[in-house]
Amino acid sequence: MPDKRKTVPCPHCGELISGKAEACPYCGSDEQTGWSERTYLDGIDVGDEIDYDEMVRSEFPDSAPPIRKKISWKVYVGAIVLFFFLAAILKMVL
Repeated sequence: MPDKRKTVPCPHCGELISGKAEACPYCGSDEQTGWSERTYLDGIDVGDEIDYDEMVRSEFPDSAPPIRKKISWKVYVGAIVLFFFLAAILKMVL
């Protein structure tokens, strides 16, 4: 790495390394060989234990209004056609 400061973050894993280091001692990345895929996300703490129910409760509280489903225009057209069809049959029968 060309930067000669005391410590710099590794451009791949983010660990602080010496500004004079030619390769990252944590992930093995360097300018000649490229990024180390083997340890790409090492050191990133995303947590393994997630309480799904708690996450859903916090994201979607019970006080949220219910979602109303819209009725398709096809349902309206079908109801109108059915109404006129039944009206025509009743007119013929009576």
